[in-house]
Amino acid sequence: MVGVAKILTGEMAAGEKRITDTADTCRQLGIANVVATCGFVLGDVYTRIAAGDEKPPLRVILKNLGYMLRTVPVAHAKAVRHLTAALEYYRTISAPSFIASTLFNLGLLDKKKKRMDAANAKFDEARELAASVDFQPLVEMIDEAKRVD
Repeated sequence: MVGVAKILTGEMAAGEKRITDTADTCRQLGIANVVATCGFVLGDVYTRIAAGDEKPPLRVILKNLGYMLRTVPVAHAKAVRHLTAALEYYRTISAPSFIASTLFNLGLLDKKKKRMDAANAKFDEARELAASVDFQPLVEMIDEAKRVD
């Protein structure tokens, strides 16, 4: 995905636009799996911004200052919106690893807002699903998220 590559190379706004444009095109064409994947990717990006745990290098922040100023205040809401839509699709097709990954991100967002009951419910469901498909790296991430305050 070109949009993901742009984000990973520090072109945040261009990457987001590319992913959003791809989702819009696929929505018009009825390609639901790509729309859900774009939603998950955007939701993951917004989750990382909202959580604020991973600070990008200063040069990336400076290069994307306008983007960051516009996005940080709404990152949580955008993450929830995109992840919820992706989760709905993944549940309809019974995709346990995608459901687990999406629930994990939603759990991180709840945890950031100090809604621990909601976070733990999502983490528990995500862990069960991840374990059922032997998605051990995600199981470990979930266990770590539940341990760390």
